[in-house]
Amino acid sequence: MTIISLEVINRGPVIIDGEHIPTAIAMSAPYGARGPIIYGTSNSTHLIGGAFDDRTFVLNEYGLGFGPGIRIRASALDDVSRWMEGIVSEYVGNNLVITTDTYHGTGTYSRQYLRHAPAPDHVVTRLQAEGKKEG
Repeated sequence: MTIISLEVINRGPVIIDGEHIPTAIAMSAPYGARGPIIYGTSNSTHLIGGAFDDRTFVLNEYGLGFGPGIRIRASALDDVSRWMEGIVSEYVGNNLVITTDTYHGTGTYSRQYLRHAPAPDHVVTRLQAEGKKEG
């Protein structure tokens, strides 16, 4: 961020040894929207593993760049080798819903780091679970 202006504002008659002392300093700087930030954290408790289904994460941050169709990885903050992935089906307010299709590891965790995940070459885990073959 670049600060364009800095202004000292004198408030009230504060005079020490004949010198007027500023009692408030105001700084202003232009800044815009955060942009498409596709990462955040959640304190929602989730099982990594189990059935592939919709999982709702209440994000700790608002106004992020998640949107339907984006592939997301939710990693346990306590053990980032444990994660689940899926496609965003809904993002309203700070509620993010993903439809899971693969995971690594198992366990129940209450703190996750969510970020964009590249599309896998093959979603073998889901296909195997549904008894289907690739292609």
